[in-house]
Amino acid sequence: MSAKTDEYDCPAQDRVVFALLALIVPLLSGIFLPWWSVLWLIVSMFFAIAIIALSGYPEVAKQLPAPLFMLLVGFGCQLWGEVSGWLGFFVGLFVFLFGSIHLMLWTQFLGFDSYGAKHSFSLRFQGEAPPLVVAPRSRYLPKFGTAWQDRSTDGFAWAIDGRVTQQLQVGVDQWSSPRLVIRTAEASSPIERPAAVSPVAQGQQSRGEVDSNGHLICASPQGKHILRGEPLSVADGKAGSAYSLWLDDNPTGLLLEQDASVLWSEDGQMLVCRARAESQSVGETASWLWRATSGWRPLDEPWQPLADEPVIEWGAPCRLGGGRLFYQAQMSVTQAERCINLTLCIELEGERAGAISLQLPSMQGDAQPCMTLVRKSRDGRRHALACHIDAWQLPGLWCLDQRLSDCGRYLALIAFAEAPAVPHQLVVADVLARRLLKLDEPLLVAGLQAFEGGVLSLQQIIGRQASATGTGPVPRLDALAPAAEQADAFVAAGRLQHRSTRVAVDAWSLRVLPNWRLEWRPVSASEEGDYLLAAPGADDAAWLFGLDRDVSEGQELAPGGGCVLTASGCGVANLAPAMAWSASGRYLALSRRVIDEKSQQWHLLLLDTQEHTLRHCAQPLAAIPCFEAFDETGLHVSSPEQESQLISMEALLALPRQMLIRSGSIWLPAEQLSDAVHWQRLDRRHLESWRAIESDDSPA
Repeated sequence: MSAKTDEYDCPAQDRVVFALLALIVPLLSGIFLPWWSVLWLIVSMFFAIAIIALSGYPEVAKQLPAPLFMLLVGFGCQLWGEVSGWLGFFVGLFVFLFGSIHLMLWTQFLGFDSYGAKHSFSLRFQGEAPPLVVAPRSRYLPKFGTAWQDRSTDGFAWAIDGRVTQQLQVGVDQWSSPRLVIRTAEASSPIERPAAVSPVAQGQQSRGEVDSNGHLICASPQGKHILRGEPLSVADGKAGSAYSLWLDDNPTGLLLEQDASVLWSEDGQMLVCRARAESQSVGETASWLWRATSGWRPLDEPWQPLADEPVIEWGAPCRLGGGRLFYQAQMSVTQAERCINLTLCIELEGERAGAISLQLPSMQGDAQPCMTLVRKSRDGRRHALACHIDAWQLPGLWCLDQRLSDCGRYLALIAFAEAPAVPHQLVVADVLARRLLKLDEPLLVAGLQAFEGGVLSLQQIIGRQASATGTGPVPRLDALAPAAEQADAFVAAGRLQHRSTRVAVDAWSLRVLPNWRLEWRPVSASEEGDYLLAAPGADDAAWLFGLDRDVSEGQELAPGGGCVLTASGCGVANLAPAMAWSASGRYLALSRRVIDEKSQQWHLLLLDTQEHTLRHCAQPLAAIPCFEAFDETGLHVSSPEQESQLISMEALLALPRQMLIRSGSIWLPAEQLSDAVHWQRLDRRHLESWRAIESDDSPA
């Protein structure tokens, strides 16, 4: 079998011309442009390379060092001509060497100091390309896998990676020939991953062969040792369910299930299998290790779950090699319907025997992150792990919970904290720039969620839920969460209230994103999500939060059940999204969705933020109303079923009104006073910049 380039393969003509221009134009520019222009251009290209790379386009940035190198060559030649004689030669040489060395150091710092050209290869076997047979979708590997395996008619095993859409990523293996793997990747893909490999190449996993006597035969790779399984007799009452194991004609006292597999090391001096002692039941099956030098011994479970950590599930061992045993595992994502694929690794030999590590999915540039178990916390509720990404050792200890970004460039981690503190330091590792980005604001992190589009979602602990639960979006808390450095006992007590928080990854820092959007114009009753509506002149603002879509079966979906809190301190519950400020910024038009067994209706409310009153309109509005404008003439209301109509200001002020009652710094309707303490505990820091709450307000 051989691999060779196609005889007539060559780049397209336009690509050749473009490559020549990319080298010749910078060279001529460095020679003929004024020296100060060339110097400015060199400095600009240095910064352009860094900016493009840090913006997430390393493949584009990798194309710039070659033209910059030619520009330095041309600049050196220009200086040679400007300064005559040997002095000019040495000046030009010094500038060229000085710039080239700094270019090399700069590219090494940015992490792309190799610029090897990609070549395409065609596979040949005895002069002919083997046909490729693609397996149907039903033959995919286990859940969350994207590869499938099949054989061609020539006896080759093909592992096809479905993640590559335009160029096929292929691994070729033939049991009697040296292994050859050819990998190509889509040019636009930021992550290049290896193709799937065959189970035999990953640790000599075998289920053996059954001979004519019904005995199971599993031979080592070199044939020096033979593991033989004898089926249990009928008298045992388990005929055909398991095999009694013999190694090199010596009884082992172990039973192997019929469908279990055996892992041999490449040198045949170790094997691992899932078995049980003859006196044990099926439920006591464990992993057993055999060494030629020390015999048989049971292995401990690869991972012990702790209370404050994500759950890791694993199956039978999948690979044995290099003195290490590997398990395919999955880590459940908190409050999400997906899992993260991991590889559990246990050291079997040497000084680090028994050490456990977790290999995470590959990052950009095939960088392999790995977390190594160091110890448990003093209260036994979480593990402390070390983390390295290839040769980059991250300082400090980390919690198990981590997330890899969808682009493969960032790894989100939570710094380990010992009691009485709880984990609160969020860190993102940038594998491209090899730096750690830390969030200045401490967060009591309950668990990480998705990491997509440069935004990390997490669950933050904000307090303890009240023992007497109620309805509505206002969090009912017995107490707010204390400082993270003293929050261990608070968290261990349970009944925690969480809040979804989003953190954006910028070029040099992390920042917490608001969980609401800013609106300057009225919105309709079909809008979703929390938002902040600014009053004209920005003297006040209304924060709407906690909407839901719970409606009776068969009715049109529309959000409701939300709450509004103004910067001036007025709070109203059970509202729909439609909201509008008057031109003066004094009145706030609100809507309320009322649901009964037969229908749902919307009603108009008018909040006076100066007199602290709430007016109610008994006449329902049209379905799913939208407040188009609220000017001096009145409120303009429309809906999908009705054109815009005007409710005059005189009619609005004539509506029956209800006085709000002050509780602390918030004014509430009488029916909301029982929840006043929970309104007070809301995080209102984003409202403080709109209007300071006056301490001398009195009821009107």
